[in-house]
Amino acid sequence: MIAMKAIPKLAIKKMTLIALLSMSLLVGFAQTANLVHADQLPQSELDAIDDWPTWVASACSTVASTTLTGNGNGVEAYNFFISHGLTPIAASGIVGNMTEESTGVDPERLEGYYTGEQPAESSEVQADLNVNDDGWGIVQWSPPSSIITAGESQGASAGTIDTLSFQLGFLYSELKTSYSSVIPQLNAAATPEDAATIFLNGFEGGDPSPTRQAYARAYYELAVNNTPLPPSVPVSYNSGGGGSSGSSSSGSSSSSSSSGCGSGSSSSSSPSSSSAYQDPLRSVVGLTPNRIDEGVDYTGTGTVYAMGNGKVLSTAGGGWPGNVFLVYQLDSGSSGGPAAGDYVYVAEDCTPIVGPGDTVNSNTPICTMYNGGSGIETGWAQAPSNGDIAMAHDVYVGHDGLSTAFGQNYSQLLQSLGAPPGNQDLSTVYPGVSGGTLPPGWPTW
Repeated sequence: MIAMKAIPKLAIKKMTLIALLSMSLLVGFAQTANLVHADQLPQSELDAIDDWPTWVASACSTVASTTLTGNGNGVEAYNFFISHGLTPIAASGIVGNMTEESTGVDPERLEGYYTGEQPAESSEVQADLNVNDDGWGIVQWSPPSSIITAGESQGASAGTIDTLSFQLGFLYSELKTSYSSVIPQLNAAATPEDAATIFLNGFEGGDPSPTRQAYARAYYELAVNNTPLPPSVPVSYNSGGGGSSGSSSSGSSSSSSSSGCGSGSSSSSSPSSSSAYQDPLRSVVGLTPNRIDEGVDYTGTGTVYAMGNGKVLSTAGGGWPGNVFLVYQLDSGSSGGPAAGDYVYVAEDCTPIVGPGDTVNSNTPICTMYNGGSGIETGWAQAPSNGDIAMAHDVYVGHDGLSTAFGQNYSQLLQSLGAPPGNQDLSTVYPGVSGGTLPPGWPTW
C-alpha cells in the first residue's frame, strides 16, 4: 500500500492555469489559502469499509448518503458532525477549517478558480485530477482523484461526488479509518481554536493562518450562544450536483440530499413517507444528539414543536426528571400521517407551553427546552391510560440505557425529517438482552 503524501501548494501555479486567469483572479488567489491534503483510501480499505454512513433507509451499504439541514453549508456540516457524536468544539474546529479551505464549505471549489463552481466532471477538474498541487472539494482533496476516483470505484457518479452530502460522508469515513486518531483528539479539545489546529495538523497539513481558528470560534458561538456569524465569514449555499451556487454571509435555510448508490440496489423495505410531519427540533440551538434508549436523548435550548397534527393528552409524568412527560396523540386518518393514532412523548428538560386538550400541528410550539442537566427524551409513548411510560418500557425496565427498537425507529423518523439521529454508540450494551421488535405494521422511515 502506497499512501500519497502531502505536497505543499506551489507559490507559482502551472503556466497553463496562469494563462487562463485575469489579473483580478490572480489577486483573489493571492488572498486565499487553499493549502490542504487528504490521502486517498487504499482500495483494500474501500472494499472492506462496513461503517460508511447509511443515513437513509434506501442507502447503499458502502457509499455515503444523507439528508442535511441548516442555514448554509457550514451549519449543515456542523450538524452532520454533531450527529456523528463529535462535540460542539470538535465540529466547529472542522467547519472552521473547511470554511477557510473551500471558501465557505463549497463542494465544487477548485483551487485557483473563482469564476464559479467546478464539478467533478468539468474539464478543469479532470485536467487536474492527478496534479498534486491542486485541491478540490470541501477540504480541497489533493489531487482531486483522492476522492473522485475512490468514489467512482464504489459506484458513485460524478454528480454525486460533487455534492456536500457525499463529501461529508467520505471525509467522515477517512476520519474513521486512515485518520482514526484525529476524532478522539478533536473531542478532547478545550476550545474551538484548539480543535481547528488539531484538524489542521492531523488532517489538512496546510497553512496555519489564524483565519481558520477565527471561523471555528464563529461557528461555535453560533451553535452554542446563537451569535450570528460575522459578515467576514464566507458561507456557501452550493449543495453541488447541480444545486444552487454562490457564497454569501447570509441566506435561507436549506436541505440537501444525495444518494451515492449510482445504479445500486435499494433497501428491500418500503419506508413510510414522513411528509406529513416536520422536524420538531428545528429551532433548538446547540442541538446535540445523545444515546438512543426508550426514545432519543438530546441537549440544547429552544422551542420544541409538535411533529404533526394531533391533540395533547398530558404534560406531567411521575418518575421523569422535572415531572415532565408531555404526550400528544397524532390524529387518526390521513391527517395524522403514517403514524396516525400513535402517541408521541417529550420528557424531562422541556417546560410545557400547551395543556391537555390543546390541538397541535407541526407549527405549534409545545415546550421550551432548557439546559437542566438531563436534556430531553422524545419518542413513542403508550396510551396515557397505561401510565407515564414509553412504548419500549417492557423491554427497557431494568436495563437503563438500552437501545430499543422503538428508540431506533423514532431516531430514524427524526433523521428523515432533518434532525440529527441519536447516537447509538452512547447506548448501553447488555449481553444477551434484545432491544425488542416493532409490532407488525409499525411504520418505518
